[in-house]
Amino acid sequence: MFDDLKIRNKLVLLVAGPIVIIVLLAVLGARSRQGTADASRQVERLVAVAQANSNVVDALQQESLYSTAHVGSARTTWKSGLTKTRAATDQALTESLMHLRDNLGTSPGFRSASTLAIDAADKLTYIRQTVDQGYRWDQVATTYGSLQRTFLSVNEAIPEVITDPQVSGQLRTGASLAAYKAALSRQSSLLAGALHQGGFAVEGSFGLLKAAAADESSQMAVLNSLADSGRKGEVRDAVTSESRITVETARDAAIAGGADGNVTGDPKVLVKASSTVLKDLHAVEVQLFTVMLAQSKAGRSDAQQAANLFVGFAVLAVLAAAAGAVLLGRRITVPLNRLTEAADRLASEQMPRLVESLRNPSDDEVTFQLGSLQAIEVTSGDEIGRLTNSFNDVQRVAGEVAAEQAALLRKGIGEMFVNLARRNQALLDRQIAFIDELESGEEDPDQLENLYRLDHLATRMRRNAESLLVLAGAEPPRRRGRPAPLANIVRAALAEVEDFGRIELLSFDEILVASNAAADLAHLLSELMENATNFSPPETRVEVVGHRTNADGYVISVTDHGIGMSGDQVIEANESLAKPPLVGLALSRSLGFIVVGRLAGRHGIAVRMMPSPSGGVTVVVSIPPSLVTDAVGQGALPPERPSNEVPGQLEPVLDTPNSTPAPSSPASGVAPISFTPYDPSGAVKRPATLADAVPTGLAFDEGLEGLMNPSSPSGPTVREPAAPSTAGGLPTRRLSAAPAPA
Repeated sequence: MFDDLKIRNKLVLLVAGPIVIIVLLAVLGARSRQGTADASRQVERLVAVAQANSNVVDALQQESLYSTAHVGSARTTWKSGLTKTRAATDQALTESLMHLRDNLGTSPGFRSASTLAIDAADKLTYIRQTVDQGYRWDQVATTYGSLQRTFLSVNEAIPEVITDPQVSGQLRTGASLAAYKAALSRQSSLLAGALHQGGFAVEGSFGLLKAAAADESSQMAVLNSLADSGRKGEVRDAVTSESRITVETARDAAIAGGADGNVTGDPKVLVKASSTVLKDLHAVEVQLFTVMLAQSKAGRSDAQQAANLFVGFAVLAVLAAAAGAVLLGRRITVPLNRLTEAADRLASEQMPRLVESLRNPSDDEVTFQLGSLQAIEVTSGDEIGRLTNSFNDVQRVAGEVAAEQAALLRKGIGEMFVNLARRNQALLDRQIAFIDELESGEEDPDQLENLYRLDHLATRMRRNAESLLVLAGAEPPRRRGRPAPLANIVRAALAEVEDFGRIELLSFDEILVASNAAADLAHLLSELMENATNFSPPETRVEVVGHRTNADGYVISVTDHGIGMSGDQVIEANESLAKPPLVGLALSRSLGFIVVGRLAGRHGIAVRMMPSPSGGVTVVVSIPPSLVTDAVGQGALPPERPSNEVPGQLEPVLDTPNSTPAPSSPASGVAPISFTPYDPSGAVKRPATLADAVPTGLAFDEGLEGLMNPSSPSGPTVREPAAPSTAGGLPTRRLSAAPAPA
């Protein structure tokens, strides 16, 4: 299932499990902390509601005190105080109603109490109008007490909503403190009205005072059971103040006088003392709610911060795991990708090129291919690093083996060519010697003509054997001691061409060629002449021209009138001539170009092909000045053409066996080539056979012996062959004293 996945994907799957676990744990932790934060936020809202309601109840208590005193005084006094308390009540109600409406959906009990409180607030305007117009003082105290009770019910319902027992206990303490404070407020309101009236003449008003006193005692007991020691101390300080004693003394005196007794005292002192006591107790409430709000805010902030930390740590963990996976994946995949790319490049590009270079071996090509085998950089010591080192070793060994095999292949092919060429040369020497024996004893002109043809074929086969030596890179064993005339070199080259009758030798400047280059130049010219005759129609002529250059070198051009070559073919041929490739497994069809290029490269001779203006191809052979000298004392150069002669039409006429040989050069003992102008009228005929074009008598033997081995001071020993038949015969190399060339 996972075998086909990439390594990067496998790493992703590997870290996916821990990442999922981290995310789940982070989500659970964040949700838990977020739940705590939400609960703290809810507590904060409910505490704010309780505090707002506490402020409303306190404002209503102050308004009730001044309203009762105002009504008890027959609405003649306390007008200013009443106005202030009503404004304070309106401000407190505005804030409280906002909190109540925002939290109606908390719980059914809280929603019901909040709805009643909102409805009661709407009745406050009517209550105030009644206070100003028709309520008795005892009705005012009772009505405001009921209104306070409505808002206190909301605070009593809040602890049922909160699940935190500590916060719920503190809210119950606040609710009991508010209830205790409400009981004190009713007592103060009733006493303020009774003082203005001078007693409890209104039926039931005394009972209201006694009930309020009893409720005070009961609420104090509840408060003491719920409040902590600190809160009890704050309440104790508030109820033991001088103002509280004043109120308590007036209450006790009123209760002691009974319903029919007179209530005496200064209402202003009582109202002021009662207002002070209510403010002191309300300060305790404010402190309680302030602490609760601070705690709830701190709890919410801590929980929210913890949730954010969980989310942040989760995100960081995921990012770290992902970054680690990506980084680790890159540390693994990047070297593997480089290794894979190198292996693919080695398999698909470099090794095929190396194999191709083995088929066509070249030192530069093999060196270039080996240079392209760049080792992969190793950046680690792990398994991938060791694998990279192993691959580099394999690549290096493959390159070394390729280079070694290329060298061995070249050496093997060269040795094979040399061995085959040496064997062929030995057999050909024996064959030529045997043909010479047959020629020397043959009198029949027809048979002698056939033997001449066999001799010519053997001579051409000798050139092929020498070509194998050139391809193998073997240096010729023969060494000349003296320069050779160009005439002898041209004779030797012409004698090794099959269709020699089509070769037309035009004007030549006679020179001497350096001894070490003479045989190779003859071989080079024969290859070019052979190629020209093979790739031109049989009815056309191949023209050969030679002349000195201004730079004291020598140029020989071989021009055919064949089908020619395209531009790309000429460029390719010139590249092969200038830099002949090494012979490998893939043998080229143009081995003659390789042979010519090798021979020319030995001596710095430049060979270049170009299209001929008259059609066909012209090959220009440029011999450097270091290989040529003037032919001092040589025979006559080509004669000057008469003015009526057709330009460029010089016909070679070489000595025949029945003619008198041309005088030999003192330096070489070889007769030079002589030229006869071409006669358009037909008086001078073109040679029809090699016997008509190339001498076969003493001149040819001396020239060939002088070209091949002129080291003997007395000159070569030659044997005059039998004259060929009238039909003409082929020349042979009859060397009786000089050994055959290797």
